[in-house]
Amino acid sequence: MTEHTTKNKGSLSKSSMNLVPVLLISILIVSAGYLLLKDTLQLPWFKTEKTMEITRLVGYPTTIETQKDLKKTRMVLKSSDELRTYLQSIDIVAEEAYNQLNSQVDFAKETLIAASSDTQEETESTIKIKRVALDRDNNVLAVTIVQSKPDATCIPEIKKNILVDFVKITKTDKEFDFDAIKETRSCN
Repeated sequence: MTEHTTKNKGSLSKSSMNLVPVLLISILIVSAGYLLLKDTLQLPWFKTEKTMEITRLVGYPTTIETQKDLKKTRMVLKSSDELRTYLQSIDIVAEEAYNQLNSQVDFAKETLIAASSDTQEETESTIKIKRVALDRDNNVLAVTIVQSKPDATCIPEIKKNILVDFVKITKTDKEFDFDAIKETRSCN
């Protein structure tokens, strides 16, 4: 009887040993996935203190028709007056846009980040403030803006316009650093 018990224990430990490589490989895959995607994942258990939560504003990003030749802008707006001035500078029908945006922001608690493109000659391009993260090395908030242009598969309309986006974050006194990523996208 003693011999039979020993055999069962031996086969149990062999099957447990077969699971160890599978478990290690699973842990490595999950860890590698986290390291590759940690800056884009918005899962609560992966939340890091360096990525700030941004809130998109209703109606943005958007495309605005203009006849002016405007240069791209990257701004941090900390008051209603700064918002009004910014909207006027990018050729928006300022009062309507101001009322719509100002109602979504509490400047006592929040800061507005704005980005616009140069004047575009064709439609189909986009702009989006993608991410705001703390750059610990330089002690600034790094704002990542993604601007995409259509490739040859797209049939854009010839119409002068600018691209505009706004997001809000919790009020801060930190300095901001803007970085733009340019992409080409297919319409197929």
